[in-house]
Order: sequence, then structure tokens, then C-alpha cells
Amino acid sequence: VCWRDSWKDDATIIHFKCGETVDHHGTYDQGKFMIYKYKPLAIKAGGYVGGYMSKPHRYYKSVWSANTVLFTGPNQLGEQPKIDFDGTPSWAELKAARDRNTKRPPTGVLLATESNDKLARAAGDLAGSVPGGCEWKRELVFLGHKYLLVLDRVKAPAELRHRWTLHTVKEPKVAGALAVADNEPGRLFCRTLLPEKPKFTKVGGPGHECDYNGDNRVPKGGIPADDP
Repeated sequence: VCWRDSWKDDATIIHFKCGETVDHHGTYDQGKFMIYKYKPLAIKAGGYVGGYMSKPHRYYKSVWSANTVLFTGPNQLGEQPKIDFDGTPSWAELKAARDRNTKRPPTGVLLATESNDKLARAAGDLAGSVPGGCEWKRELVFLGHKYLLVLDRVKAPAELRHRWTLHTVKEPKVAGALAVADNEPGRLFCRTLLPEKPKFTKVGGPGHECDYNGDNRVPKGGIPADDP
């Protein structure tokens, strides 16, 4: 899903990914969203660098570099399932491979979309992208084409930890339930409405640029500033 509030140079642009991960050239991060205004604000971190399936490459392809809900715990590193082959001649063959190799529902199913002069809305079921026994539904509302509301409905066993992640270009300032991140001339405000007493942890900076469950997977030499 892609929304923008206008066709002007200062437009706010929002992307939401909710579908099937169809081959290994994509990224395994269903449920992610990204926000752009003047410059990238809520981003997909990392880059397609470091060599195929190297640690930096896998960081970029994973949920650890995306604005998603992460599920971690015993034998769970937050990875989403995938069908790892190069290209699919038909949708029927893709579904057959999924049923044969992974035996799971689609990584994302877009349940509803709507758009009018007051709002734009999208809702997705992401149960196929999370560990067995978990549930995750994400709904986004672009209210008044000005505010983005993100509602996550999550169920997980007690042994699994789940957390909401947001990636920004520069370090955010956190005060109570409000986080503010600048990428001049753009500014992102993120206020947590529920739960009433959220716990915030900032991750990043030297030694944590590409954090993958505590493993810093930054490419050797870093990521060039002109890389996507």
C-alpha cells in the first residue's frame, strides 16, 4: 500500500508492506511501514551490501532493519519465513512450493483498504510471518491525511518477547511516551498511546549501527551515504 497526501514537493508519503514473500530477491519484513517527507523519516535501515547472504546483507533483508513487531525467544531470532528459490513461473507453483516447503499461511494477507477525503486505511493479517502460536494483525490509518495511526494486535506465548520497532536516520529524542526524530527539513513525531506505561529502549550509534539481536552487522567500511 502506498499513500501520499498530495503531489506537491512537501508531500508526506507512506508505504505499508503486507503480502507474500515470493523469492529471495525481496526482503523478509512483511508488516513494515516507511514514512517520507522531504527526506526519509521512518526508514528501512541497512543496505543491500556486503556480499550475498553475508551478515550485513541478511540484516538488511530481515525484520531487524524494518519498522515491524519483532518476536524473539528460545530458538527464535525474529526471522520471517521465506521461500528461497529464484523466480516463480506461476502463482500456482509458488503456492505449491509454500505448501510443500514451509507448510504455513501467507506471510501477509491484506484484509481491507479504503480511501476518502477524511482518511486512508489498510489492515493486514501477518500470522504467517510470526512464530507458531503467535498472532499479529496490523492496521494503519492515515487520519486526515496528516496523522498515521498504527494499531497492532498481538498474541504470543509467555516465553517469547515481542517489541515494536522504529528506525530513524538520526538519533531520536525521547520524553515520556513521545519520540522526536529529525532529518532536516523533515521531522517525525511518534507518540505511544497504548500500552499506558510503555518501555522505551534506544538502539544505535557506534557499535550498534546495524543491530541484529545484539550482533552489530554493519558492513566493513560502513554504508556509502549515496546507497539506498
